Amino acid sequence: MTTIDEALEGTTPLAEKVRAGGPYRSTAEVVARMRAVLPELTEAERVATLNAHPRIGEDKSRLSSRSLEEQGGDQLPELARLNAE
Repeated sequence: MTTIDEALEGTTPLAEKVRAGGPYRSTAEVVARMRAVLPELTEAERVATLNAHPRIGEDKSRLSSRSLEEQGGDQLPELARLNAE
């Protein structure tokens, strides 16, 4: 299993709260904890958690290896333009 920080693209408020509830024996336990913690996050914590994840079509030099694999390294010109706005 990957680490919580890797799965959530870094140390985010969500990752910190999920990690604090460990250790976990399975991915299902981690997911259950995430679902329990999400409603407890402030709006600022939710925004910080979402902003930690790369945008779809992000410049591949800024992607983690996991996101690069997930997105296939594709970057459409239109997505690049929209991300720059």
